[in-house]
Amino acid sequence: IHVTRCTRMAQVEERKEEERLAEEKRKEDERLAEEARKEEERIAEEKRKEEERLAEEARLEKERLEEEKRKEEERLAKEARREEEKKAEEERLAEEQRQEEERKRIEEEKIAEEISAKELQESEE
Repeated sequence: IHVTRCTRMAQVEERKEEERLAEEKRKEDERLAEEARKEEERIAEEKRKEEERLAEEARLEKERLEEEKRKEEERLAKEARREEEKKAEEERLAEEQRQEEERKRIEEEKIAEEISAKELQESEE
């Protein structure tokens, strides 16, 4: 009976030790799972922040390119206006020159007619 009792006690002690070890293992597994969960959250947060940073960089680059394009379009429009104004001025000057030449031609014709009339009058006298 004593041996059976000792065996039984040893079995109870062994079972208690197994339960204690199983509980320790369960707690360690929980701790590791929690650490893994926290690490996944940290990595996900880093990834989210990196994506936000890249999106912000892309937005700023897009804005910079749009501003650059707008300035170039303004410069080209200004240049086109200047060319149009220059062309209009050249046309205006050419028209003024043509009118001046026409006026001189008419003036010369008048003078020539007056000279002819004078010569005709003098020859008739």
